[in-house]
Amino acid sequence: MRVGILSRLPGLRRPALCGRDAQKINAITTVGLKRRNQLSFAATPTATYNPALSELPVVTQKKIALLGAPGVGKTSLVRRFVASLFDDKYLTTIGVKVDKKAVRVGTEDVTLMIWDVAGAEEHFSVPSAYVKGASGYLLVADGTRADTFEAAAIIIEQMDRDLGPLPFVFVVNKKDLVEAWQVDATRLDSMRPRSVAVVTSSAKTGEGVEEAFQRLAEALVRA
Repeated sequence: MRVGILSRLPGLRRPALCGRDAQKINAITTVGLKRRNQLSFAATPTATYNPALSELPVVTQKKIALLGAPGVGKTSLVRRFVASLFDDKYLTTIGVKVDKKAVRVGTEDVTLMIWDVAGAEEHFSVPSAYVKGASGYLLVADGTRADTFEAAAIIIEQMDRDLGPLPFVFVVNKKDLVEAWQVDATRLDSMRPRSVAVVTSSAKTGEGVEEAFQRLAEALVRA
């Protein structure tokens, strides 16, 4: 009869092991524990320093708004920046159109979420629901239309009132038509203290487009 059964019968005790058998069992148990500890240690991953990981860029995402009076070329600037395309046809943005593009600022990859916002045609008001959460904006004027500079001043006041001061780049578009401009250097200089930068651009030729978005991205990273 097995020892396990005998130990459960009333009046019977498990027979004691002799010294040699006890030594064998202890030796087997010790070897098993050592083997288990070795396997456990081998399965534990060891952290190692990889210098390449420290060189990976930091990825951030920023929402920016593109603001300005109707017809200044906001949508054309976005198309030129995102897809390197230009279309002479005037397309009115209805509500808002969102695009994105990543730019490199130092060691950071900044994904710009670009909200091309349509304002009211008559009063140049900006729908606050569309610009809420923006980190900054590009304010666009048309160099051939002096009234778009007046609209830009109104937009700055509205943005400051609704969202507080935000970094913005003032973009004077249609540099390819500079001979027809209705603005002089004095008017441009008046915007420099209020903005991150004043950039003259042409969505048609691409001049100044990358610079405008890059300057804004750099300002947002520093903020």
